[in-house]
Amino acid sequence: TTFPVEIVVAPINLSNHKMFTLFIKDITEYEKSQEILRQSENHTRQIKERIETILNSNNDAIIVMGVDFTFEQANPAFRRLFSYETDDVYGETLIKLVEPEFQRNIEESMDLLVESLMPQRLEIVARRKDGMKFEADVVMSPINNASNNSFSGIICSIRDITEWKEM
Repeated sequence: TTFPVEIVVAPINLSNHKMFTLFIKDITEYEKSQEILRQSENHTRQIKERIETILNSNNDAIIVMGVDFTFEQANPAFRRLFSYETDDVYGETLIKLVEPEFQRNIEESMDLLVESLMPQRLEIVARRKDGMKFEADVVMSPINNASNNSFSGIICSIRDITEWKEM
């Protein structure tokens, strides 16, 4: 029977005689665990690539916010819709993009989302970097920690509905 081993050789000097000690360890279980780890990492990488493809090809502005409601990530459609670079809004809240008369609506919806862990939808008037206003449909959904189903952030989708509202 063959199996993978790890061999460690150590020299020993005994009365002018050179000898060696060999330590041989069966690493079958270690090799199996390494293969499982490689497969898991590959699977995780594939999932990440799929999610990034979905985010990056979506026409709606998508924002990922942390538990403190601050921006952590945004897709290219966000940059096209609002004319902000992700770095311009990193650490800011959604309030930065909303006309003052709708800010309380956003705050209440985020509070309700955290309390209920249920998605929230509302219509607001949003504001681009250049100050131009537009009507927007906002959908906020909780991001739950899979291990204990606790709240770990918000994913927010924003769509310009100005033309739709004018029909």
